[in-house]
Amino acid sequence: MQAIICYEVSVHCSFVSFKESILNYGHAIQIAPDEVFEWVHRLAYIHFLYSQILYDEQDYNGALANVNEALRYQPEKFSYQCRKLAYLYSLKQHKTCLELVENLLETHEEAELYVLRARLNKLFGTSRSASTMFTRHWK
Repeated sequence: MQAIICYEVSVHCSFVSFKESILNYGHAIQIAPDEVFEWVHRLAYIHFLYSQILYDEQDYNGALANVNEALRYQPEKFSYQCRKLAYLYSLKQHKTCLELVENLLETHEEAELYVLRARLNKLFGTSRSASTMFTRHWK
């Protein structure tokens, strides 16, 4: 039974039927709970891919919902968190986006995050000087 579900998942993925793939991975997790670790990573990745397709179709709410599902399975995945930033920004949820940027900067020193934080602060009219941000970060 497990082999059949695995085959169905791969067929659906190859035909870009993400909803069917997600359902089949859900069934695989229920049938083979001893292999949950592998299934969960695949399921998270499918949600991530599907979120990007929805984003390209300008379904920003759907994209955000799917990347949130991916993050539910793999909350530590930095690339998923960065995609979430793009979706939040597209939905003009700037405050939530800024909060996520601040959280990510605690563990990831990425130039793009600093640039995004500066842009978001500028939107709110709360731009801080670069030296203030630098000294606060390095204390």
